[in-house]
Amino acid sequence: MSGNDNDFVRMGLIERLATTLGNYASSNFGARFYSDDYLEGLVKIRLANDHKLSRIIVSVILATLGVTFFQQVSGNISLWGLSLPLPAYGVYLFCLYLASSLFVLTATFIDSIIIDRLLNRLGQRQGIYQFQLLTLSFGVSNLWSIAFTPTYFGPRSTWAHKFLHGLFAALLLSTSLALYAFPAIILLNKVLEKNWSELPIFAVFMLLMSSLLLLTTLVLGLAFLLRFRFNSALLPEPADPFIPENWKELGDPRAFDPLDDDEQG
Repeated sequence: MSGNDNDFVRMGLIERLATTLGNYASSNFGARFYSDDYLEGLVKIRLANDHKLSRIIVSVILATLGVTFFQQVSGNISLWGLSLPLPAYGVYLFCLYLASSLFVLTATFIDSIIIDRLLNRLGQRQGIYQFQLLTLSFGVSNLWSIAFTPTYFGPRSTWAHKFLHGLFAALLLSTSLALYAFPAIILLNKVLEKNWSELPIFAVFMLLMSSLLLLTTLVLGLAFLLRFRFNSALLPEPADPFIPENWKELGDPRAFDPLDDDEQG
């Protein structure tokens, strides 16, 4: 590498992935990325991620409440006149469940952002900056966020719309940070609360796994927040990639142009 600034670019992992999709969409089989099957698949995955996120957020909240509950209560608990014993080390199971939920929440949230970025890249190649509007026939996902986004084409947004968008974005960011910060603080407090040498093997294993999952979640989140340095490739992504001679017999999707199918139909 020569050290010239033109030899590399700085971008995040999600942006780099969207750039790769844009390169392939500009190739000779790019029409596939605008086919109904491809777009419908993206939207279905996005909708499934939305439902998954809702369940995981509830799991994170319940697991956090479980850890705090076991920290405050020990021994027996009375419900409707019944005295129920509480497991002495049940809190460590909740710690592992909480750490696992935080990791799955982070991974699913990143997947949703990636799908939105890919849809936006496909739309921008066609001069459409709200491409989700063209995929409504496949499913509806967070239309309110599209309405909140300021527009710069046609009737442009005024300062009031932009201010409301910024305010709501700040509130969502604060809520997201709280959703991560509070459970992480509770979990770290429990991990550092006692000397591990005084705990049984079962509890130590639960705390160790919880710590590793929490660290993995932190690394995963930071990886997608940072901008990395990508060097120029020796071989660029081709506009006409290698296609085997028997591609149709193999069922290669590039052998079937959706535009040709529409014309024949």
